[in-house]
Amino acid sequence: MYIVAPLIYFEGQSTRINLIGKRLRQILETAVLLVIVGTVFAGFSVSLLGIPLALAFLMGALSTPTDATATESVSEGLIVPERQENILKMESLFNDASGIILVTAMALWVKNGQFNY
Repeated sequence: MYIVAPLIYFEGQSTRINLIGKRLRQILETAVLLVIVGTVFAGFSVSLLGIPLALAFLMGALSTPTDATATESVSEGLIVPERQENILKMESLFNDASGIILVTAMALWVKNGQFNY
């Protein structure tokens, strides 16, 4: 968190709030859907190796968050339409939040032995 939090803060400060308002539904759908699908896919894949399901989902949840700086670095030098680039950048800000919530939920599952949504 000591590394990711300042990056999220910087990217959040440079993001225009009116763009988020215009595309909030699309951003949230993409962010939450990608985090959940990524966690479920990675969790079931890792559980095939004999790791308990709760721990496998925790490992999957840990792999989902990507920060906006990483998204921007990967797309640097590529021709990406501005609208798509903005959506990806804003989605990655929300993706971090959903990933952190999911990691917390999975860690509680591992600790308590039961999933509590």
